[in-house]
Amino acid sequence: MTTANVLLKKVYGMSPDVPDIFQAAADDNVEDLEIALQHYDVNIKDENDMTPLHHAAGSLAFNAAERLLEEPGIDTKCKDKFDREAAVMAEDILGLGHSLAVKMCDLIWTFPEEKGNDLDVEDTNKSEIVPINPDGLEL
Repeated sequence: MTTANVLLKKVYGMSPDVPDIFQAAADDNVEDLEIALQHYDVNIKDENDMTPLHHAAGSLAFNAAERLLEEPGIDTKCKDKFDREAAVMAEDILGLGHSLAVKMCDLIWTFPEEKGNDLDVEDTNKSEIVPINPDGLEL
């Protein structure tokens, strides 16, 4: 359990039955993540200013990342105390250009900002989203 979650549970009296949102994201445990999202803000930060999306991306937890990206108000541009956005976490672990790191970056970077800002996704101009293949070339 992260320091942030221990403090939240002690100070705010949160039930010990509520899963650790950071651990659920890192473990790709969407079931626990669903429960945690009922109690935590999607953009909550741990002691390193990492959000659940940072934890999911850094662990290549694609299912958790996809679920977090569905959450209204998610901030995909938020930086941790090392000045890293969630999308680059996979690259930091696997190395620039690794196919799984590229896949995680694509998932986060092609996410429509309008959805995270709680706007109507139907208004999103999907032609502005440019998919990238693992070689880094536009498709």
